[in-house]
Amino acid sequence: MAMPEAGGESAFPGADDETASASARPEAALDPTAAALAALASQNSSELAQQAAAYFRKQTLLVEAQSQLVQIQTEHLHEQRAVNLSLLKLRRFGERLKLGLQLAVGVAAAVLAVALMRMVWSALGDHELVVEAFAVPPDMAVRGITGQVLAAQVLDKLGQINAQANSSRAPSSYAGDWQHEVKVEIPETGVSISELQRFFRDWLGHETHITGEVIHASDGLSMTVRAGEEPGRTVSAPESELSALTQLAAEAAFESTQPYRYSMYLKETGRRTQALEVARKLALTGPTKRERAWAWAAVVDQLGDAGDVAGSMQAGLNAIEIDPSLALSYLNVSGAAYFSGDDEKNLQYEREGLKRLEIDTTDLAPDGRAALRFENTAVLADLLGDFQKAAKNYQALASGPEFENWKQIAPLGQSYELARQHDAAGSLAIMAHHPVSDAQALEYLSQMTEDFVAGYERALAVDDWTAAAADMHEAISAAPHWPEFAPIAVPLLLQPRLAYALARAGRQAEAESAAATLSKTCYRCARARGWVAATARDWPRADREFADAVRQAPSLPFAYADWGVALLERGDADGAIGKFATAHERGPHFADALELWGEALLTKGDYSSAIEKFSQAAQFAPRWGHLYLMWGHALDRAGKHDAALEQYRHAADMDLSAADRAALGAQAHS
Repeated sequence: MAMPEAGGESAFPGADDETASASARPEAALDPTAAALAALASQNSSELAQQAAAYFRKQTLLVEAQSQLVQIQTEHLHEQRAVNLSLLKLRRFGERLKLGLQLAVGVAAAVLAVALMRMVWSALGDHELVVEAFAVPPDMAVRGITGQVLAAQVLDKLGQINAQANSSRAPSSYAGDWQHEVKVEIPETGVSISELQRFFRDWLGHETHITGEVIHASDGLSMTVRAGEEPGRTVSAPESELSALTQLAAEAAFESTQPYRYSMYLKETGRRTQALEVARKLALTGPTKRERAWAWAAVVDQLGDAGDVAGSMQAGLNAIEIDPSLALSYLNVSGAAYFSGDDEKNLQYEREGLKRLEIDTTDLAPDGRAALRFENTAVLADLLGDFQKAAKNYQALASGPEFENWKQIAPLGQSYELARQHDAAGSLAIMAHHPVSDAQALEYLSQMTEDFVAGYERALAVDDWTAAAADMHEAISAAPHWPEFAPIAVPLLLQPRLAYALARAGRQAEAESAAATLSKTCYRCARARGWVAATARDWPRADREFADAVRQAPSLPFAYADWGVALLERGDADGAIGKFATAHERGPHFADALELWGEALLTKGDYSSAIEKFSQAAQFAPRWGHLYLMWGHALDRAGKHDAALEQYRHAADMDLSAADRAALGAQAHS
């Protein structure tokens, strides 16, 4: 270990004192050599002996004294060392105490800073609705109807209105949203944390204050309500109807602060004309582009409810032009396109709306987003012939949270899509818990983008054309009960189905009469006219009508499949296969196109290819009895009799038309 350099400080407490004591210590005067000589000399002289003895005694005393001094100095050194160590410990404790106090002050300052930052952040995001105590006449206050009581009643009414304003829109997307932050405020006195918070909210926040006063009027009570900086609105009611007065006041305040949600509330409570007026006003004068786009999207829905399809379509285009990122604009326009008979635009807007729905994540409430995704995915799948996917999405919609009555409506969609898969039994099983006729289903047209005429589709699934025609007659007869929808439902949705069913039932004259009334700009109408021409074996007219249907909606698979059937009926198997192939390209999961393709191959004797098509079709229509019957025929003709028998057994367990049942019986007999 290195020693301290000369002149430097010692590394050990008390070392300097010890060094100083050692340097001050007197050296011993007794020289050993001299002492020995003196002892020899004293042997020859008594005087010298005495002097030597005295000297030795003196030296002995000196040594003892020095020893005592060394002991005293050593004890002093130890005491001094202990004192120095105590002083050092005390100094270190003081330094630690000072550091601790500094840290405590720092932590306290940090906590205060964080608290102030939280207050500032809270104030910046503050969108509270504050209902202040109303000014009331003294006689009302004496009777207990104070300003605080009235403010609380208005607040309760606001909560009820807000709960009824059903919308897919997320509350945070509203200008000045306060859905979850409403309260009655009573003024405080003194300085406190709450007063500091109030200071920050007033300075940085976005609170909306509702104030007002009540006065006696000639016809009862008059209440003026002011929301923020909006001009006051005055409502009146008899003095005995205080609840009605606070309801009117709450509605006035809600309209001033939340016009979009107020429009939804009016719609939900049956005041559709007033709801449309509020939505139109917001669409024209809203504070932001986003707010105006949302308002136009609401107008789309409300004009559609009123039967104004053209106006609904234009409102949707306005919404898209103002804000192309809003998913609901496209989804609502797709519904308007459907009810105008333009299935191609319906498909395009559905696709774009669903794409935007995955991007537009801020403006939609979670339940609303989920419901819109399930509903519109089902609609898009139906447009492409993927009825299996559509049924699954309606099932998910029915199993999800309650939103805009979809839990009641979605089972109708599921039943409808199962029937479209030729699963009549599955469709009926769903309807056993939701017994709604096709005529009654028209009542739901205002809340869907597909008309769920499941009974009609179940009749088609087993080729019961007479029952299908009767179902449509019933629905058309019931349509006048919903006057807003009759102008849409009858010519564009119901009449084409009636013409098709009549034609397939062999009632040609009635079918021709029904087809003559159909619109020239309606995809379903062109398809129905094509079928009427085909059952009349007027092939040139059938080709023209199916070509027109394809022109109107080239992206949909159904008209191609219809046209292929007409070609197959006249013996043109190759032409039919071309149409079925195109239908499959447009709708890869459209089982009908694959099954019909298999039947065309069967007529050409290409049994292995036919078997392949039937197998593919079964993936998307696993309960289609006719499909399994035809699959069995192909296997039989290919010499695979055991496999054919298995498919016949499957067919026997499923829904079959009377003709198919007879064919299966003949096959079993043979």
